[in-house]
Amino acid sequence: VTLLGDFTDWQPVPMKFNKKQKTFRAKVRLPKNGTFHFRYLINDSEWENDYQADQYVPNEFGSENSVVVTYN
Repeated sequence: VTLLGDFTDWQPVPMKFNKKQKTFRAKVRLPKNGTFHFRYLINDSEWENDYQADQYVPNEFGSENSVVVTYN
């Protein structure tokens, strides 16, 4: 699983699997007071959104991007 977003110019960020929690994680620092679009790419072929995203917005490919909003 990789994380891609406008904050990395849509370049992949590898995610690590936590066996104990059975989750994938990546750590990325984002500027405060911003709105950022992102998605997950699974097995280099399947796009997924974050079910806990702050928002969802349409993208140019006919699907939606997840959105995270950062605050002070």
